[in-house]
Amino acid sequence: MISDLQSSFGDLAELTRRSVTSLSSQANIESTPDPECAQKPPMRLSVNRNGFCLNGRKFHILGTVGPFATFPSFGNNAYRQSQETIQKWIKDIKQNGGNTISLLIGFNPSEIAKILSQSTSKIQVYHQSILQDINTMLQDAAKEKVTVQLILFSSSVQGMEFFLEKDPVVLRFTDLILSPIVQKLKGNPTISSWVIFNHPEDFLDLDEKSIKICTDPESMKRYSPMIYKTKTRTGLSVLQLQKVTNWIADSIHNADENALVTIQVLSLATITDSPRKFMTTNYFSNACLKAAGNRQNGYLDFYQSREASNPDKSRWFSISPFLNKYEEYNFDKPVVIVTDPEVIVSGSRLDGLWVTLAQQGYSGTLGGSYRMANHKEKVNNAMQALKKAVLERKLKVNVEN
Repeated sequence: MISDLQSSFGDLAELTRRSVTSLSSQANIESTPDPECAQKPPMRLSVNRNGFCLNGRKFHILGTVGPFATFPSFGNNAYRQSQETIQKWIKDIKQNGGNTISLLIGFNPSEIAKILSQSTSKIQVYHQSILQDINTMLQDAAKEKVTVQLILFSSSVQGMEFFLEKDPVVLRFTDLILSPIVQKLKGNPTISSWVIFNHPEDFLDLDEKSIKICTDPESMKRYSPMIYKTKTRTGLSVLQLQKVTNWIADSIHNADENALVTIQVLSLATITDSPRKFMTTNYFSNACLKAAGNRQNGYLDFYQSREASNPDKSRWFSISPFLNKYEEYNFDKPVVIVTDPEVIVSGSRLDGLWVTLAQQGYSGTLGGSYRMANHKEKVNNAMQALKKAVLERKLKVNVEN
């Protein structure tokens, strides 16, 4: 089984290399070669201070997040159950000018704990079955020249807090499951990035007290309506979440030194060091993560944030990226914004908002909803509008993989 997977991965790698090479000649003429991007590895997404690079040019991530509830976790051929639906999403993204889909691998905490209690050989069978599903999905994406963000954990899964609180279990997971998977997929240009958590704020106890800036959740509480104040909190400390993030990011970077790692937060308030303008703390800065987990390579390469209007959709929050340019936040990394039609200010149009985000210096835009027909249509229109702005030379970026 392992030899078959290695053979299929070799075929996939060749397919994706041919796909990326053929597309490099299609790069938008306004996206001229970038001196900093020229120093980055070709045919694979990378980052610099100003954003993303691909094939020596500045690159803008454009696409959507796949609905999490639509398909089961990867492994044991589970992808086959949803393959037709996901293939359709991938084709639609490409046809509407996009280049990226974000999909949940969906590691289940209770399943992980059970697997890790078994023999090494059974653990290997488990991660090989996940690899097989991922490889199949990557082949589907490579055929359409679309790259994939792989999300490891969703905040909506039951039992996440108990998994994250147990250091030995987290370390065994990174060593025996995650690291071997990343090593097998190392160098695959169809993988855009690894997203450790979706909405990690949902794990936290916002009433926690701390005298340290990195671990005091006060600035998150200040913008709590944006991070779903009404949700039930699990009681996880900020420090524990930072430590686990540091360990998992370190594991991925050690397995593939060119891999990009991020998290998808609920608000820019979580990733912004702006004590004067917004009174916020970047809880996932290199310094905060290193202080919590002490792993040198446990950093994030860029940030990804879901953004929404206030609950009654009457206005944007003051910290919203729709009101502020990228440089106003004191970010230390590129930022991708995730949003969709159901959470924007009444009267706004998603297509116009996405173009605005790109003009204001953000490095990517993703739709947060692609399952409902009316939402999907608006996300498709937004991708088309941004691609049109690129072709009309209004945006000096490349959106072709």
